[in-house]
Amino acid sequence: MLFRLYVMSICLWVGVMTPAYATRDAETERAFLQFATPFVRVMDLQNRNIRYRLIIAPEFNAMVVGGDNVFFNSGLILDMETAEQFMAVMAHELAHIKSDDLQKVGSAQKSAKNIARIGIITGILGSLAAKDTDATIASVSLGTQLADREFKRRVRIQEQGADAVAFRAFSDLKMSLHGHIEVQKKLLSQGGYVTKQQSYAMTHPTNQERLNTAERLNDRSAFKDSVPDAQLEQVFQRIKAKLFGYVKEPQVVLRKYPLSDTSDTARYARAMNAFANNKPADGLVEMEALLKKYPDDIFYLDSYATLLTSANQYQKAVRIYDTILKKDKKTALFYIEYARALIKMGDIKSLESAEWALYRARNLEKFEPYVYKNMIDLYRIKQDKGRLYLAEAEYAFILGDPSAIALAEQAKTILSEQSSEYIRADDIIRAMQQESAEQR
Repeated sequence: MLFRLYVMSICLWVGVMTPAYATRDAETERAFLQFATPFVRVMDLQNRNIRYRLIIAPEFNAMVVGGDNVFFNSGLILDMETAEQFMAVMAHELAHIKSDDLQKVGSAQKSAKNIARIGIITGILGSLAAKDTDATIASVSLGTQLADREFKRRVRIQEQGADAVAFRAFSDLKMSLHGHIEVQKKLLSQGGYVTKQQSYAMTHPTNQERLNTAERLNDRSAFKDSVPDAQLEQVFQRIKAKLFGYVKEPQVVLRKYPLSDTSDTARYARAMNAFANNKPADGLVEMEALLKKYPDDIFYLDSYATLLTSANQYQKAVRIYDTILKKDKKTALFYIEYARALIKMGDIKSLESAEWALYRARNLEKFEPYVYKNMIDLYRIKQDKGRLYLAEAEYAFILGDPSAIALAEQAKTILSEQSSEYIRADDIIRAMQQESAEQR
């Protein structure tokens, strides 16, 4: 459970001047993978290394970023009522990857910018989220209006193409299009223009024609009455409650999940809210009640251990992570959390175990920044300057920070020239120099 711990040091801006941050959570990412797997199979995307990530932001938005990375805003998840609706969004984003639309969107944006430059009067680009995706905003300059139209024309074509790919996938999986239809109705009912949904509507413009097509195809489908998977629905409602508890104010959480509500989702939401508001003791009470019912639930154990770490109960947290890692040896985030608790303990044996755990996590996810963030803490305590500088260089390198070169150079002055760490420092310097040259 890493909502607050794994905030990256770079800030994404989603929608209209809305701060957001990418974060990591093993349970949520495992759920994303569950929802995606059937679509990946029928779309023949098994050879793509697709990653699914969460962004803490209130907007209704999902996007493909930087290749095969699919991001979902917390606002979108909380606005979805069912797993069917969320899976419709998932299928649509994967359809964009199947169609390689990321490069095409970049081309559309570049083309739009070029058209905007010919405008005699400059103006501020308005939202592209109008209900009629061909509509323009009267207050915007002529050049920007042309750019707006060109961008929306291209993106509208891509949306229709992604719909077609997603619809085929639903048919192959013998699933109805109810979820897609409900999402389209949700967007259209808001005119595609409400601030909360501006971000999604900007790159996923909707219109009545898209909805009509989906309804027509669903009516003809032999699977229009198919029953959604009950287990996936349970998974979705659980991560939704977890996220609700984390992002909402305490009074909002208690209104929806009063203390008298002892359901699993209510307890989980209250535990996450306690964690988010620095009240680990309250969260531990809720998690202990859940673990009495589900003692082997790996994600409840993870959340419990994270709360223990937050409560400075490091030894107990380590014991829980020992149990988790016997059950799951392939989730990097578990090793990182385990290492974090060990580092907090601070004794020599614990620090050695933390180093092992972080190297294990690095082998599973080479470019996870928090692996190196924890290595920095570890090597600072151990006063291992060579590896400290290298960990700082790795962290800066992942974030694209030019200081990675100087840090790697410092590491090289201390590390043995025959060591693998020295070679890695050299690799970082060359990679950063090449990246800098390509940007010129």
